[in-house]
Amino acid sequence: MKNRNSIAIVLVLSFFTLILSAPQSSYAKKVTKTVHKTFSLNRGGMVSLSNVNGGVEITSWNKESVDVTAEIEVKYGNRRRAEDFLKKVEVLFDHDKDNLDIEVDYPRRHNSNFLSWLFGEKNPGVTVRFTIKVPREVDLDLHTVNGKLRVEDVAGDIKAGTTNGSIKMYNIKGRVSCTTVNGGIKVFLSESVEFDEMSFRTVNGGIQLSIPNDFAADVEISTVNGGINSELPLKISGKFNRRSIRGELNGGGGRLILKTVNGGITIDVSG
Repeated sequence: MKNRNSIAIVLVLSFFTLILSAPQSSYAKKVTKTVHKTFSLNRGGMVSLSNVNGGVEITSWNKESVDVTAEIEVKYGNRRRAEDFLKKVEVLFDHDKDNLDIEVDYPRRHNSNFLSWLFGEKNPGVTVRFTIKVPREVDLDLHTVNGKLRVEDVAGDIKAGTTNGSIKMYNIKGRVSCTTVNGGIKVFLSESVEFDEMSFRTVNGGIQLSIPNDFAADVEISTVNGGINSELPLKISGKFNRRSIRGELNGGGGRLILKTVNGGITIDVSG
């Protein structure tokens, strides 16, 4: 009996050794498809986007319409299953003349267990990258989890949030709020606007903000592990040090908040 048990144990251990030493083929195959849509949108309308995996790039053009290109990519060890999964990934649109809502519908994934891990049956890796053209006068509400956000040449209010990725905006006229966790923030505001609050917040990353020379605000800047670099004519209020500053800029105005934990902060004049 003991000999039989010993043989069984040896066989089981040999089986596991063989499996674990075999090369893993998960995510070896890549399949893609492209979704392209164009929607009419009045100037001053709103474009909202919600995604999980994938970056977003937005630029403006001289048309009252929104042009959306979504590049969908699925990686999996088995091409047939990757293609089946790709067919189930959908980009959903809800549209009227003043609003366009974009959302990605990801297929339901199977629950991983010991056997699926053992045989390399991981969930497919799915990425959806957006390239979008919008009217210059448009409001944006952009959210992703794993991906970068980039916006250029837009005149409107912008809310942008990601978890793992940077946020970059250039030549923006409007009220802006940005939030990320693992990534830096870089924003160039081309014109001053009235606002109640603008905020730029991250945890692991630096912040760079460029503003017009007539920009008026009550400024709050703070970092934990990093320095502050600014040559703006701030009228300091309360205590300040190299990691925390409060003050008025050009007589004060709306609240301008720049906060990070691990990173430096630079605020300067654009142009």
